[in-house]
Amino acid sequence: MAVYKTTLTSTTNVAIAGTYTFSTVDIGTAATNRVVVVGHMCASGTNNTMTIGGVAATRVTKNGAASIYAAIVPTGTTGDIIVTVADASAARIALIVWVGYTRDAVTGLDSGSDSASGTTDAVASDIAIKPGGFVCAIGAQFNTPGSSFTGTWSGVDSVTENVDAELESASCYAGFLIATTVDSTTGDFTLAEGVSGTKQLAVVSYNGVGLVADAGSYVLTGTAASLERGRVVVATAGSYVLTGTAATLTLSASKTIVADSGSYLLTGTAASLREARKAVAASGSYTLTGTAASLIIANTIQASAGSYVLTGTAATLTIADIWTHVDDSQTPNWTPVS
Repeated sequence: MAVYKTTLTSTTNVAIAGTYTFSTVDIGTAATNRVVVVGHMCASGTNNTMTIGGVAATRVTKNGAASIYAAIVPTGTTGDIIVTVADASAARIALIVWVGYTRDAVTGLDSGSDSASGTTDAVASDIAIKPGGFVCAIGAQFNTPGSSFTGTWSGVDSVTENVDAELESASCYAGFLIATTVDSTTGDFTLAEGVSGTKQLAVVSYNGVGLVADAGSYVLTGTAASLERGRVVVATAGSYVLTGTAATLTLSASKTIVADSGSYLLTGTAASLREARKAVAASGSYTLTGTAASLIIANTIQASAGSYVLTGTAATLTIADIWTHVDDSQTPNWTPVS
């Protein structure tokens, strides 16, 4: 937020390269993000330059006799404001001083200007604003003294008129300040005048400083999350033997990557047979005939002690009749022989 500080005026005629000096002006509490905004109304000499507290000010916006200058002034609570007349003699000058704190650069968030003649209002359109920020505006008019200005804002925020005055019965000026509470890019500032005349308007908007956390600490509170069940599955004692052919990694050209010495431990629960039963054969003997079959791998399967019985129906030979031939010279006479 910004505050209005003061209005400074002079009716001295100053030639080109001459200066208006306003000494020990209240510029508020020092801070690295303090911006001093000066509304500048000058008869002639409209391209003047300015320093604020020893810092060169930037002219943010201008329309005719109405200009706004600003500077980031980090130190001091008072400072001199010095205006140097640039391109023409100046007959009189008025300065309106606001002080604010912002995260923006010196040129602010947005700016605008306008001029109008007769009874037509001057309007600076589509001025962007942010919550916690501010808008400064200056209106100026020459050659129609005795007038008063009205400033209005198209948004929800209210306008505060800080000054509305006549200078040396030859010109009029006014300054306005708005504390902004919403985010918008369509704000219009309108400057109206009580009498017909040529009026000029300059407007600038700034962000506020945002949220700044003081030094401190944080405590995290809540309910600790524990395991649903604190049970451990314990494996019974046992051991495993891993057998097979060791596999080595081949790099290339028969080069082997050799593992460093070490050992491996395979853990888990021993697996036992579901049923510890065995089939027992009754006594008997068998004779196995045929061609022996050998194992591809010459491992021997050891049979535990036991015997086998072969059961079934025995195969017997059937008695056959044999016929003999008695004499070739005789009529065949086949006689069965028992």
